[in-house]
Amino acid sequence: MEITDIQVLTKEYAESNDKLQNYLNEFNEALEDVRRKYIGMIKISSVELSRKTEILANAISENKHLFVKPKTFTFHGIKVGLNKSKESFEIEDEERTIKLIEKFFDEEKNFYIDLKKSVKKSALKDLSESELAKIKVVKNEGEDQVLIKSVDDIINKMVNSIIKSIGSDDIKVDIKAA
Repeated sequence: MEITDIQVLTKEYAESNDKLQNYLNEFNEALEDVRRKYIGMIKISSVELSRKTEILANAISENKHLFVKPKTFTFHGIKVGLNKSKESFEIEDEERTIKLIEKFFDEEKNFYIDLKKSVKKSALKDLSESELAKIKVVKNEGEDQVLIKSVDDIINKMVNSIIKSIGSDDIKVDIKAA
């Protein structure tokens, strides 16, 4: 293969890139038209829904006696009522609480205290090959990958998503506008 062959392939690639860019531009223009058409109505409806939510929540809160058994009802496809909030714990000083657990529940401390240990891979880069071997770590040098660079993030994300979905993880595309 000669550099002229790469040049021909690049031209074909650039034409496909332009075609995709044109479709994306048309798509974005259509989306913007739809956004402009509906954004005002969406904002007005959102404010109205927010007010109605507040009114309904206040009505339920002020009339809890209506929601003893059953605690919820479904009206017009909307479930309303009371439900129990998730149990939570307030820990003012976590370090102090850990020390107290260790003091009073020493044998069961591993049940109450979460210990997470992991290797700091970023720190391993400073170790020599022999030091890495001692701790049973193998360093994999980066490999050259095919790269096609672009400034257009939208196309890059879409194309890389397509490539990932077909299982070609060894190719990273960064499309450059021709």
